[in-house]
Amino acid sequence: MRSGLVAVVLASRPETADSQLLCVNCQALLQGAKLFPHLCGACGFPQPLREGENSFSLLGVRPLFGQDESFLRARFYELSRALHPDRFAAADPRARHNSIERMSRINEAYRSLRDRKLLRETLLSLFEVGESVTALGNSARAQKGAPPVELAESWFELQDAVMDDPNTAQTKILEFEKSLQFKRHAFDILMTEQEALFDVSEGQDRVALLEISRILREVSYLDSLFRDVLRLKERLGGSPFLGSG
Repeated sequence: MRSGLVAVVLASRPETADSQLLCVNCQALLQGAKLFPHLCGACGFPQPLREGENSFSLLGVRPLFGQDESFLRARFYELSRALHPDRFAAADPRARHNSIERMSRINEAYRSLRDRKLLRETLLSLFEVGESVTALGNSARAQKGAPPVELAESWFELQDAVMDDPNTAQTKILEFEKSLQFKRHAFDILMTEQEALFDVSEGQDRVALLEISRILREVSYLDSLFRDVLRLKERLGGSPFLGSG
């Protein structure tokens, strides 16, 4: 299977005789067109989606965590105006089909790159981080996605304590919630640091991506604990849930 890194290279490599793309309608060279790779600069024909295009290449941005929201918005609206299917209502059916297909993917890309969580998922998927974990010597725990042992143990201890002494349950639950919030904040800081390392490396630091993947697994488990605490408090008729913020 082609790696995500190769997919990025395909979308950004220098033009060569082998990589030059031609319009499917008039055979004109596509590279250099204002709206490459979406529209032919010569005949204005919408191009079919090609292998190697991804959310970043569709919007003309680099595959990094730091995205310029104003640029993304401007590019999205520019492409929306140029590729709107109504513009091709009376055109070749292929043109309308291509415009609909491209706009669907562009809408999806725009949504993914504007949302921080989706942006992380999109980058990790693009670089196929999971397939490289073993090769880069990541920990067995990260490979298996096992929950942090200390958090699991704390949760079981809390449940035992609540059963043993219900009178102090609210205090113990509140302390546990605060510890979860502290850990969540620490994870957010670590995530931001790793994202910055990846961007500074111009997308070459795969170790940073692996660390982000590991952190996301721990955050997912942390959020599940927040939900468990909420259910526990509801059973005890406790105060409103503090939330996972």
